[in-house]
Amino acid sequence: MWKPGLRAVGLCLLVILPLACSGGGSGSAPGQQARMAEVPTTLSVTDRRIDTFAQAFVSLKKVTLESDGTRRVLFEDAAGVPINLLELSGEKRPLSVAALPPGTYTVTVTLDNSVTLVEDDGTVHTGHFGNAATLTVPVTGQITVNDSSREVVLDFNARSFDFDDTSGKVTPQIQLVSAGAGLPFHNKFTGRVVDVQDDQTFTFRLEHGTTVITVTLLPGAVVFDEASGQTGSTTALLAPDQN
Repeated sequence: MWKPGLRAVGLCLLVILPLACSGGGSGSAPGQQARMAEVPTTLSVTDRRIDTFAQAFVSLKKVTLESDGTRRVLFEDAAGVPINLLELSGEKRPLSVAALPPGTYTVTVTLDNSVTLVEDDGTVHTGHFGNAATLTVPVTGQITVNDSSREVVLDFNARSFDFDDTSGKVTPQIQLVSAGAGLPFHNKFTGRVVDVQDDQTFTFRLEHGTTVITVTLLPGAVVFDEASGQTGSTTALLAPDQN
């Protein structure tokens, strides 16, 4: 069973600015998209609390966006990023940032075939999404990317997973969280601190990929170090090269 190997720092009420982007492949003609100002767009994952299972592990491999016949990769990891969906309740976990032209996109998610479900009593169910090595899932809804809407949030909606205990097959349902949903999320980052500028600002490299973001703590922000249990309202708990 996968467990995170890095300390995670939970942060609330943030301004997040990407410094570098990974992914973002395009099938457009040369120069076609260059005439449009691209928008740095963050991919985050979330879920809602459920009572059916205590843990639900999946492995995310790729997230592709398509608009007007052009496909762009927002996230890709050949080995797959393991995620415990039920740890995402009430939080958004940023995974990557990529530059996208403004527009309305449909979203497709590629998952590893295997899924692990754990009941409250510790009973483990090893399931699968299908017969192939991976499963490509069209996400319900569309997302609009522009200067005022710079985030794609995937809700794995684990409470709607259909698990057949006889065959072990799991049917996933993934949906988009609209920008105006107003849900009580906080952002949770896992990775490495690159630099601490001052008591309110630091740069951070996400665990998966090369994306570096600048984080500015707003009034009322809380910094929580899961390893030590300490909390603070400034960057005092952080240090360069800290996991």
